Amino acid sequence: MIDYTYPDITVRRKAEIQESIGDQSCVAQAIADTANGFLQTAVDDFLGIGDAIAGLFHQEMCKQLEDARREQIERGDHVRPIDEIRMNRKEKAEAREKRQKERETEREKRQTQRQVDRASRQIDRVFC
Repeated sequence: MIDYTYPDITVRRKAEIQESIGDQSCVAQAIADTANGFLQTAVDDFLGIGDAIAGLFHQEMCKQLEDARREQIERGDHVRPIDEIRMNRKEKAEAREKRQKERETEREKRQTQRQVDRASRQIDRVFC
């Protein structure tokens, strides 16, 4: 539209118009509203059914992960997203490490007890 218009025109946003004229002016508000209405009419003429379909596709496909999960649960789809699988693996790995540390601690306690028992037996042999 800009390339094919004579004399040259410039397109400015509503905020730019308000800043240049001032927010207190009722004339500025009327111009901004008219410009906004004109642009909306122009956009309505340029956008067709293909653009509407593309917009709906974008709306459905570009959701946040939490929104998509919530909708799956509402529909009754109980899909385990990869993040949940990874989280379960992480939790299992942490639990496995915790069990290993507990076993090592128990093993060390038993070894210490054995050493104490051996030392006490040796002391008993020496003094008895």
